[in-house]
Amino acid sequence: MLVLLLGIMDILAGLSLAILKFKVFNLAWFFVGYLILKAIIFFNPFGSLMDVLSAIFIALAMFQIYNFLTWLFVLWLIQKGILSFFR
Repeated sequence: MLVLLLGIMDILAGLSLAILKFKVFNLAWFFVGYLILKAIIFFNPFGSLMDVLSAIFIALAMFQIYNFLTWLFVLWLIQKGILSFFR
């Protein structure tokens, strides 16, 4: 049940990062905190690093700093969330 909840939160974080391009700052700071907290609690070297980098890119996107890596992190978060439904 916890895996499904975290998967849904990852999908929402990815969607939040995607819509920041349109200056919609709905819950972006919440997702920055969520991803960093999740990286600390569920320490996995690669997964935690990607969560922290995703949080950094969400924070940068709130200041309208985008590049192609931003869209890779959107895809990373959404695919990670979708794959959590199949565990």
